Amino acid sequence: MEKEIIETYAFNPEDYYDGRRKSDGKTFRDEVKVFERDFHQRHSGDYALNLYANSATMRLLEKSCGAASFLS
Repeated sequence: MEKEIIETYAFNPEDYYDGRRKSDGKTFRDEVKVFERDFHQRHSGDYALNLYANSATMRLLEKSCGAASFLS
């Protein structure tokens, strides 16, 4: 039987402009990497199979990754 692992990572979308954090210019993509590393440290034998996010989060990630506008 599989176990269910739920981790919640939060951020303030108002701290970002055009995919980068206003205070230090760190991309949201890099912030997601921090979340992924944290998850792996907590659950080294497991993989995060799904990322659930709202549409505002996904738009921020698109901007951070430099996705073309037609992909949005």
